[in-house]
Amino acid sequence: MRVDAVQVQIGNNGGMSSGMLALRLCQAGRCVQGKADVASVKGNDYLTIDVKPSLPISYTAGPIRYDLTRLPGNGELRLWTYPSVSAVAGIEDQGHIGPQTLNLVFRQQ
Repeated sequence: MRVDAVQVQIGNNGGMSSGMLALRLCQAGRCVQGKADVASVKGNDYLTIDVKPSLPISYTAGPIRYDLTRLPGNGELRLWTYPSVSAVAGIEDQGHIGPQTLNLVFRQQ
């Protein structure tokens, strides 16, 4: 399996927010990056971030880690979170893993 793109559910004030959302996705020491314009989707929709190159993934390679960074822009940007089904799937913030997780979709094209 491989990841060619990641979709993340965002709230962008009905498409009125501006800027880019950058992604870094890693597994077993291999990392890929991508970014997408937050105004390219409607509010509460999935923003597709293409990654280059594709990231090969497997269950045996261990956890997949990601970093999302908002690059300069205007207006509110929200990332949809939901209760995590596992303690290891939560969002880590400053060394603490919380009970929420992002609604991410890994795409293979």
